[in-house]
Amino acid sequence: MVSVIGKKGLRRSLNTRDPAVAKVEHAHISAEVESQWRNLRQGVRSISQKQAFTIAGEIYREIVSQNEDNPGNLNTWGAMLLSDWAVLKPEKVKVSKLTTPAQKAVCENARLNRHARIVRDYLSRKGLLVDAESLDRSKIAVNEAVCQAREHILRNAKGDYRPDPDAGRFPQLELDAKPLLETATDASMLPTTIFDSYAKEAELSYATIKSWRPMIAKVEE
Repeated sequence: MVSVIGKKGLRRSLNTRDPAVAKVEHAHISAEVESQWRNLRQGVRSISQKQAFTIAGEIYREIVSQNEDNPGNLNTWGAMLLSDWAVLKPEKVKVSKLTTPAQKAVCENARLNRHARIVRDYLSRKGLLVDAESLDRSKIAVNEAVCQAREHILRNAKGDYRPDPDAGRFPQLELDAKPLLETATDASMLPTTIFDSYAKEAELSYATIKSWRPMIAKVEE
């Protein structure tokens, strides 16, 4: 499992003790896990510019939905935006000009990787494995989307709740990209085999295995 997802296992809390709520959350998380494994089974893939912007759109909507009801202190959002602008949109703020090739290279790297963690977290949650070019393409698109989301939340923090006129610019999510590498047919790479190995290592209870293994097996169908 470590070779596939970079960790020994996946743990998700239902964040409730209410059996009724837990049942709903369990179904929701099960669907997410099934989708994640299905994507992992496709292996490394290449995504287009349009698909990179669909990813950026999902991240934009996540940031907005998580913060628009209670945006908090406008100074906090203002500070984050100033940091973003200094790297991504220097024309918006006063920054020293970089003249040497080394300085420009450092600046370009900082610009590309400004929100790399957000991109990697998203891809990990979705179980998406992409090639280096696609990763860079996604980083560029997400950098713009994060700035746009933060600008919108800053307006919310000021009491301006008018819709973002540019929120509809993102395409709908379409990630049926052709894998760059053939899906492994080795039985050791099958989701159920990986799960069985993890279950043994983690000493999962029979009830847990009985609950999760059938859902993971569906990914192989």
